[in-house]
Amino acid sequence: ATITTLEASLVADHGGFTMDYHNGEEGMRQNFVVRERPQGDGPLEVRLNYTSALNAVDKGGNAIAFCAPVEGTDSSVPALWYKDLHVWDAKGDTLEASASLNGSELLLAVHDSDAEYPITVDPLSTTAAWTAESDQVTARFGSSVGSAGDVNGDGYSDIIVGADQYDNGQANEG
Repeated sequence: ATITTLEASLVADHGGFTMDYHNGEEGMRQNFVVRERPQGDGPLEVRLNYTSALNAVDKGGNAIAFCAPVEGTDSSVPALWYKDLHVWDAKGDTLEASASLNGSELLLAVHDSDAEYPITVDPLSTTAAWTAESDQVTARFGSSVGSAGDVNGDGYSDIIVGADQYDNGQANEG
């Protein structure tokens, strides 16, 4: 690939397609620009193999979470998200697309039968905005969750997370 960079962007040109990385406040946009329709029938597929200590979990709605195990528990927390999939063709028409997992492969499938090439496949990689854990396996952390309104005045709604079996001096005091 021919690699070029400019400020917060990197483009890897592979001839028939490019991989464009654009780093911004919302996360890293990873655009795959496919210049010509590939041979064969069926949808356009972008297949990404990954190797990681993180566990990939299909969260539905074209969102894949790469989760880190929580030590001493059977649970895990999202460390990285691959989501917000947008696809369009040369005319600017939005194309139907999906993201899914197949073993250690992330599959981006695009319904391109009526599309005009080139096609841009545009997912977003981002880290979790925040994570929390109770540090107690049986605390039932997250068994109830609710909106608290904007408690600290930062312009964002805050949440309340329950852990009704949490122990802090007394058994199951919550």
